[in-house]
Amino acid sequence: MGDFTDEFQTCFHATYMRCFRRIPSEADRLTPQTLAVLTHLADIGPATVRELSQHFNRAQSTVTELVDRLQNNGLIDRMPDQRDRRRVFIWLSDLGQTKLREAKTPLDPMLVETLAKTLTKTEQKTFLALFQKLTQGEIK
Repeated sequence: MGDFTDEFQTCFHATYMRCFRRIPSEADRLTPQTLAVLTHLADIGPATVRELSQHFNRAQSTVTELVDRLQNNGLIDRMPDQRDRRRVFIWLSDLGQTKLREAKTPLDPMLVETLAKTLTKTEQKTFLALFQKLTQGEIK
């Protein structure tokens, strides 16, 4: 590969290794299943257990167990439908939104901030402008 590609790979890897967000305990780590449910709810808004079971192609009882566990962990809330009290919507709690946002943030903001301080404000602006140009470039 070219010099730029090799150096970019090296720098990207080094940045990731220095700044990746460490999760203090296994209990704080979202499972792929939990992450999928929280992401889906964030994308579509409140949903019923039935709608979730259809989307994930899982038995309603299985989804109900998962929803119960997520509610016990404070990641979701249940809200009665104002028009039909028999229906209950599932939605992200404030904690669920925070955990989802953290899960989608692979780099620790404090570590990135510390690393950024090695650059002047002008260098930071230049770096970001070039990096944005690179990431928005068309791949053919």
